Amino acid sequence: MAPGFRGTNTLKVSFDKSGNASFQIEGHVVSTLTNVANGKVVHVDSAGRDAFSDAGVVPPDGTITFTLTWRDSRIYTSHSNVLLKDAGFLAIVDTVDAQGNFLGEHLVVHGPHQFAGDFTAMCDVIASAIG
Repeated sequence: MAPGFRGTNTLKVSFDKSGNASFQIEGHVVSTLTNVANGKVVHVDSAGRDAFSDAGVVPPDGTITFTLTWRDSRIYTSHSNVLLKDAGFLAIVDTVDAQGNFLGEHLVVHGPHQFAGDFTAMCDVIASAIG
């Protein structure tokens, strides 16, 4: 398989007074995957903003909530047939107690999210499309 990439991806790292980092990635990248044996092509398009803070949010109950937002993604053929699409807001919210013990996770979803980080589904649809 021959990959090709084009686009921009900007990473911004910020630190608060306590030295906690927050990360924001904004960009638009299109990866082109070509099966050199048969010439079939698939494009993986990712656009928008991802964000994460390693400090989390600490409410009065002492838990810590971490949120990772997800960017829009689309996998399509050279004929613009969409094979898989994530669009709209998607956030993964994890909560831990003050000692760092995992308490739970939930998703906040607005829009169609056909794979939402399920890379097996992503690989399966690519392999099926290009052989």
